[in-house]
Amino acid sequence: MRMQAMAAIIKKDIKSISDNIQIWLPLIILPLIFVIIIPTVLIILAKTQNISAVNGIDLIIKTIDKFPAHMEVHTFSDINQKVLFLVLNSMFIPFFLMIPAMISSTTAACSFAGEKEKKTLESLLYAPISEKDLFAAKILGPFIASTAVTIFCFICYGVVVDVLTYEIFGKLIFPRLNWLIVVFWLSPILSIFAIFFNVYISARVKGFQEAYQLGALIVLPVVVLLYSQLTGLLLLNNIILFLFGLVLLIVSVILIVKTGKSFTRNKLFLSQIK
Repeated sequence: MRMQAMAAIIKKDIKSISDNIQIWLPLIILPLIFVIIIPTVLIILAKTQNISAVNGIDLIIKTIDKFPAHMEVHTFSDINQKVLFLVLNSMFIPFFLMIPAMISSTTAACSFAGEKEKKTLESLLYAPISEKDLFAAKILGPFIASTAVTIFCFICYGVVVDVLTYEIFGKLIFPRLNWLIVVFWLSPILSIFAIFFNVYISARVKGFQEAYQLGALIVLPVVVLLYSQLTGLLLLNNIILFLFGLVLLIVSVILIVKTGKSFTRNKLFLSQIK
């Protein structure tokens, strides 16, 4: 009975996501830009001209010089190969992390806030399910959607990169270990953190737009990572990626446990009439 009730809520949340164009349209546009359009344009650029002459590429070349001599990027002699390998296998990671962050934020923002807008929160609160299971179900719905889209985007990105760059490198350059850490370790943890943050907010505001605007703040740390990568301030090696995920996991568990204890039907009911 318990699992059936949770499954019903998860199924309803996923259906509400697919039925709302305001939610699923960004889920299509964002991955399309980040995993297909941008890498395709970059690879075509590397095939057709000297990429070192492009404005801003000098920052990336300086970053390459900072890498130890044993790094794989130094096994290539051509500057186009070096820049392309580094961007696609390392510097593109923050772009990719925006996908689970923003998808989780968008889907989770409509969690309780969406129930309030549709006037269905009160009937949900009377459902034969514990508060703990209700909260877990509201997290699992967006998590399943986010994870599915993230893995699909990873596969699409890999196909685009390997197919379009095989002529340049003469071998498959994707994925490397850092990408496996990102997709199967860091991305799920980032999704959990983003979903928790947004469910926490949406349970306290009155509408989807308000929850979405506040929840979008979760993208800021990813933007900082992107800037750090582009400027060479922080190079996201395997150890840093793993530790970042570990810290985020610890923070997420602490916050979820703390909030779960104070999560009550009464507080949810009062939040919709404030």
